[in-house]
Amino acid sequence: MEGLIFSVSGARGIVGKGLDPGVLAGLAGHFGGWAGRGLVVVGRDSRVSGEMAMAAVTSGLLGVGCDVVDLGIVSTPTVEVAVRKLAAVGGIQISASHNPAAWNALKLLSSRGIFLTKAEATELEARIHGGPPSWQVWDRLGSRSARSDLSGVHVDEILASPLVDRERVAAARLHAVVDCVAGAGGEIAGILCERLGLKATWLHREPTGRFPRNPEPVPENLGELAAAVPAAGADIGFALDPDADRVAVVDETGRPIGEEVTLAVVVDTVLPQVGGDVVVNVSTTMAIDDVAARHGASVHRTPVGEVNVTERMLEIGARIGGEGNGGVIVPAVNPGRDGLLGMALWVTALAREGAKTSELAGRIPATVMRKEKLEIKGISVDQVLEGLESGFPGAVVDRTDGLKLLLDGGWVHVRKSNTEPILRLLAEGRTADSVDEMVRKTRRLVAQAAAAPKV
Repeated sequence: MEGLIFSVSGARGIVGKGLDPGVLAGLAGHFGGWAGRGLVVVGRDSRVSGEMAMAAVTSGLLGVGCDVVDLGIVSTPTVEVAVRKLAAVGGIQISASHNPAAWNALKLLSSRGIFLTKAEATELEARIHGGPPSWQVWDRLGSRSARSDLSGVHVDEILASPLVDRERVAAARLHAVVDCVAGAGGEIAGILCERLGLKATWLHREPTGRFPRNPEPVPENLGELAAAVPAAGADIGFALDPDADRVAVVDETGRPIGEEVTLAVVVDTVLPQVGGDVVVNVSTTMAIDDVAARHGASVHRTPVGEVNVTERMLEIGARIGGEGNGGVIVPAVNPGRDGLLGMALWVTALAREGAKTSELAGRIPATVMRKEKLEIKGISVDQVLEGLESGFPGAVVDRTDGLKLLLDGGWVHVRKSNTEPILRLLAEGRTADSVDEMVRKTRRLVAQAAAAPKV
């Protein structure tokens, strides 16, 4: 299926340029056949293409004999919770997460309520390329029903965690500004804030799918929220992405602390309560290592991709972890990234410690990180990575995912994106000058390797 990106993050593309109703129905049909033709939970974010995609996905699942529970516009972690609560054979969330509005995607969940593993995704892709789905005859088609209560059930799961202190949050009379980016998080964030006793000022809560900014919750996209927090006299600002599995924080002065620090503070405040080791991906800030060491814990790093972190956490029994894009994972609540859980853990930490948002962020060792994108059209990724490695002699090489080079006081990481047709370049160090130099050198080496004759 030309124009689509397949990975452990699902299948995604641009609507009308590879991702159309026929393709969506076919993908859903193949998934339903792979999952076992039982009950499949389906939700979507608020994208303009979401209604079309929901109809196509539902049609594909019904056509292979699956029963569909339509959750409507809900967060991705809500779909994950629903798969387990309803004992479904699988789930589909229709969302391209942080990608621009023209994109959409199918996030595919196994019966465990987590993304497909690499092996499972490979099995499914083989089915997709092996011919059409096994469409059923008229009296073996599936049936459709709808549920509107699963966001509340999801909040129940969050509030049941001993890590979330509802009474202290309410007593602290905290005030948050929440930017929902016109995505799927508005309804559930409202339920959560009300039940926590958290006063909320809202930005772009209505799920119109007309994103008012670049939907990725990184500091350069959070100017409106940064101005709104001090203007409202709020204690904290939260920015969700369109499907609310990620959350970023703005402190009480209006400073975006960065999505890496968002996760690091959660680890710093939760780890003393739960113990054990921490699991993050190879692109997550090295400040996590400092935080873990502070609490006598070790850090395990996985390839990028939520399911890779989840699988490792379940394997070793880790109780806290995530990805440095604001993706908080607490398996006891939900073994997937959960922006709503992240919000609850943050305000619990503020209430328990009587601290300001800036003070919690200030406990995380300072680093500088740059995240950039490199075009890969027409170049050999393997050749680029080989050229990059040779350009940093003496670096410790980590090939967990792409190429990560560990240098004195920092690191640089280049890998192929799971969600866009690009290479991701990340660099982190203790000073801006050192990071700028790593990025400049990496860009130069990548350009040289890309221009060299293909071997």
